[in-house]
Amino acid sequence: MTRNKIVHQGEPPETTSNEYLPIDRDGSSDALNCANAVLEWLGVGNEYKLQESGFVALSDTGDP
Repeated sequence: MTRNKIVHQGEPPETTSNEYLPIDRDGSSDALNCANAVLEWLGVGNEYKLQESGFVALSDTGDP
């Protein structure tokens, strides 16, 4: 739903709605884990693993 809101309506989702993933690091991590769960549910094999705790910072940029 988050992707569709951005792509088809050209605007980010409302931040007050629990219906969309947030447009931030946690939301991005949740989106990847959701996609991974859908592929697993469909029986599509995967040769990769996502971090359970979310993204892993490759360098410290000072951004949260």
